[in-house]
Amino acid sequence: MFAAAQSENTFIAWLLRLVGFIVMFVGTALVFKPLKVLADVLPLAGRIVGAGTGFIAFLLSFVGSTTIIALSWLWFRPLLGIALLALALGGLFLIKKAFKPKTA
Repeated sequence: MFAAAQSENTFIAWLLRLVGFIVMFVGTALVFKPLKVLADVLPLAGRIVGAGTGFIAFLLSFVGSTTIIALSWLWFRPLLGIALLALALGGLFLIKKAFKPKTA
């Protein structure tokens, strides 16, 4: 009985984390939506900007939700929290590297 309750609780917790990520992604995508609307003057440019802002929204949502999950795990399972925090920092490094201006 206790194992079943714990399994159900674990499932619900991960489901809520996924829902939180989706909500964060949708919110971030909606913040970037005006850029797509401005670029829709040219249909191809609108699609490219829409795909780019969607990718950026995904990365920012991944980093944000992973950071929040990691910070909540730090107290109860420090190793898992630190690992998730390292994963979030890796995503942040990728974002920073992608937007670093290229020098000749």
